[in-house]
Amino acid sequence: MSEHRRRSRHSLGRSLLMWFLLLALLPLSINAWLGYRQAADGLTAMAIEELEQGAKLKAQLIQIWFGYRFMDLRSQAESRRNAQFLTALRDALERSGQPLDKFVNGDTWAALVDARQQDLMTFIRRYDYLYDLFLIDRDGNILFSAEREFDLGSNIFGGPYAQTRFAKIAKTSLETGQALFSDFEGHAASNVLLTGFLTAPLLNESGETIGVFAIQLQLERIRALMLGHSGDSSLNHYLVGEDGFLRTPLAGQGMDSVLRERIDTEQFRRWQQDRGDGGLESASAYRGPAGQQVIGLRQSLQLPGVSWVLISEIDRDEALAAAHRLGWVTLVIFLLTGTLAALLAIYQARRITRPITLLADASRAVAAGDLDQQVVIQANNEIGLLADAFNEMLSVRKRHMNVLEESNDIAQMAMAELAEQKFALDQHAIVAITDVHGTITFANKKFSEISG
Repeated sequence: MSEHRRRSRHSLGRSLLMWFLLLALLPLSINAWLGYRQAADGLTAMAIEELEQGAKLKAQLIQIWFGYRFMDLRSQAESRRNAQFLTALRDALERSGQPLDKFVNGDTWAALVDARQQDLMTFIRRYDYLYDLFLIDRDGNILFSAEREFDLGSNIFGGPYAQTRFAKIAKTSLETGQALFSDFEGHAASNVLLTGFLTAPLLNESGETIGVFAIQLQLERIRALMLGHSGDSSLNHYLVGEDGFLRTPLAGQGMDSVLRERIDTEQFRRWQQDRGDGGLESASAYRGPAGQQVIGLRQSLQLPGVSWVLISEIDRDEALAAAHRLGWVTLVIFLLTGTLAALLAIYQARRITRPITLLADASRAVAAGDLDQQVVIQANNEIGLLADAFNEMLSVRKRHMNVLEESNDIAQMAMAELAEQKFALDQHAIVAITDVHGTITFANKKFSEISG
């Protein structure tokens, strides 16, 4: 039984060590974790706030920029001189009896243009967002182009550009009287230049629609609006169309990614499912276009004829970089503190268990008969008091043993004297012992010899 108990006994020193470490490290680890989480949550909130501010600013800039472009468009579409210019070109075409492509290369067309294009040329030189200007009659004939590219002299409704976004919004503007934006596309007449078109109905003095005034945009201005942030940050704003293709390049990319790279992130899929009212949607963490973890949000943009989504993202690792550094510092402090706590716990556990071990060894020696034991413990506490009591117990026991030994010696001497006296009596005296009735209960040998 004792062997089984000894085998199943747990180490007090190990238990004390574990408790010391638990009491030292558990509060520290909880405090460190809470501190890290607070830092991470705070930095995430700051990143989301930065995204929201940036997204609102970008959305406002885009809306304002296009708002001014539509103002410019309407001012030209409502210009009496432009209406007269288109009417003169249309009348000259009908009088010439020539095919459209021949007419725009003739002297009559050149003379009309030289006489009437001054206002339009001044307008295109004044604004750097303009690439080209068009005057288109009701039949879709492009009768004037400031840049005089391949689309001049073609019919936008039935010629090689009939399936373009430009042709579709030009027809819609004629039918509805609305000013529209075509979205971006590669325009073949401009060497597949990525561009966009604004169209508005051109009215004569009577308010009748006589054609379309169109503006061809340069994307560089919109790209500059989207990329206007510090290059040291991963903060990224980009536009995506309903078809999922980029309308502005991602940070670090060129314009060749526009209309070629498809976006299939969580934010875009949510936008496709729920277009919303144009306000900011809540931010979330997800995998970005390049496969990295990002924090992002989206905002719908509604332009005349076009729906876009503005997605704003920042790398999650960058946003939480300070929290990660804090985590590493906290881990180092935790390990150093844990090592120090372990060393102190081992030292303190040994201070507690060593006297107990000495007392146990001394007790076993005493049980084996070795009373010359003294446990020396330099501790002014309960363990020191226990050692003093143990030593006092041994001293008292030794004194009692000495007294018992002296008493035993005296008793042995008395027994020896009695034995000698008994022997003398047996040799010379008759001894008999009787009870109260006179019956002999004991008689020595001498009595037996004499009495026969």
